[in-house]
Amino acid sequence: MELRCVIAVIRHGDRTPKQKMKMEVKHQRFFDLFEKCNGYKSGKLKLKKPKQLQEVLDIARQLLVELGQNNDSEIEESKAKLEQLKTVLEMYGHFSGINRKVQMTYLPHGCPKTSSEEEDSHKEEPSLLLVLKWGGELTPAGRVQAEELGRAFRCMYPGGQGDYAGFPGCGLLRLHSTYRHDLKIYASDEGRVQMTAAAFAKGLLALEGELTPILVQMVKSANMNGLLDSDSDSLSSCQHRVKARLHEILQRDRDFTSEDYEKETLKMSMLCLDIQLYHSETLELMLRRWAKLEKDFKTKNGRYDISKIPDIYDCIKYDVQHNVSLKLENTMELYRLSKDLADIVIPQEYGISEAEKLEIAKGYCTPLLRKIRSDLQRTQDDDTVNKLHPLYSSGVMSPERHVRTRLYFTSESHVHSLLSTLRYGSLCDESKDEQWKRAMDYLNVVSELNYMTQIVIMLYEDPNKELSSEDRFHVELHFSPGAKGCEEDKNLPSGSGYRPASRENDRSKKSSHRIDSDEESHSSKRDETDRSIMMFKPMMSDPIHIHRKSPLPRPRKIGSVERTATVVAQLGE
Repeated sequence: MELRCVIAVIRHGDRTPKQKMKMEVKHQRFFDLFEKCNGYKSGKLKLKKPKQLQEVLDIARQLLVELGQNNDSEIEESKAKLEQLKTVLEMYGHFSGINRKVQMTYLPHGCPKTSSEEEDSHKEEPSLLLVLKWGGELTPAGRVQAEELGRAFRCMYPGGQGDYAGFPGCGLLRLHSTYRHDLKIYASDEGRVQMTAAAFAKGLLALEGELTPILVQMVKSANMNGLLDSDSDSLSSCQHRVKARLHEILQRDRDFTSEDYEKETLKMSMLCLDIQLYHSETLELMLRRWAKLEKDFKTKNGRYDISKIPDIYDCIKYDVQHNVSLKLENTMELYRLSKDLADIVIPQEYGISEAEKLEIAKGYCTPLLRKIRSDLQRTQDDDTVNKLHPLYSSGVMSPERHVRTRLYFTSESHVHSLLSTLRYGSLCDESKDEQWKRAMDYLNVVSELNYMTQIVIMLYEDPNKELSSEDRFHVELHFSPGAKGCEEDKNLPSGSGYRPASRENDRSKKSSHRIDSDEESHSSKRDETDRSIMMFKPMMSDPIHIHRKSPLPRPRKIGSVERTATVVAQLGE
């Protein structure tokens, strides 16, 4: 069997908490900027370039100066929000990097008001909804996660298990350096995703130097027509319905008591605001981050905004992992409570029923699924890439070997959606297929798709089989829930793993028994992960069936991807 194609969809690495501030603006300077950047064409505008952000900052500064000079000014914008807008845009002292953005949406009748008093005084005149987003940057820990995963990823290629010249995984490096490896890396437009892709490439190919040149040279993130990006402001009608229903379901629970609410609030044991926390965050910024969450979580009418549960979990997980030196009270209890809630809310936001999950997944992943199918199909007889010429193959043991690798780095939404497609897309019948059932059972106990979650597709070819034979190709689908959380998940299954279920003849029985026994005898010597393996053949319209194949030993993964399950099935298109 020859490896022909490797396709991986990977979530970004560890990041700082994402933060957001919304404000309604009506000043003519904002409208002029909106028109200048062609915002009226679509009614929406996204500003990320340094020059654009500088213009927004200049407007905020000018309005604050005018408010300070004249208290009777007609400026309607909130001074506190303008101050926050100015403070965030002035962070770091420059706009180099990809860690802040401003979104503007045209509202022809202004923002709808909530109270009756506001409605009486409200004039229906056009305004702009300005949304400022910051944070969510890849942390140093996230960079290490991506580089380590890149190094471990080499072991999935031919020769990856050996120790070539004292350098594990050198099989891929030799493959890449001899024009036998067609590699392309794609990333969404989020900075943390792009930097994760660059760090992964650095580890995968043993590159040196800073990440920025690697990002520029190797990572494609522009003009991809929504391949890996998803606009949270344009959710599908199905997802809006799901979120509304989920909100109502969780609101039916009893009201929080004062005791419960105290448990959900961080208590600071120190007052010094000059303490430097992880990634250069100050205690003042940390307090402001939590104060905003507390304010937004419980609304004025006494109900709770469940959309803030993922943000609460995001923040407490970050502080438990990176700011442990503060010795805050109730942190682990808050972590456990918010995680329990997040484990319910986050997966259900992508659909409650199987039909809803598939409908929402199609909205997110249709372009990506088409691209993956194209990648698998073009693996055969692809003359559009440079390959090793036989005349220059002296010293190369397998000059005919050529592997196509496509790496797609994206956010949690695409990973959830792609996994929903694989789980509920009728690839196999759990009631008739024991191995697929074991694989699905594993996925059912995975509570979180953490940073660096991976879905990896590997296409193999048997050159000894006829071109028209169904046995010529098979595909393996590997899954890992990514980095370990703050607390070890004890519910995940463990063991030496499962092997292909082709037990129809004595020879395959003996082979499987020998390899399984081998692994059991070595299980005490290595940190092996649980795997379920099933096989499927791509690009076929025939009925799904288990494909016969001798079991192959798999390399173990290291670092943040220690927990790995492998699911491989026969895919009908």
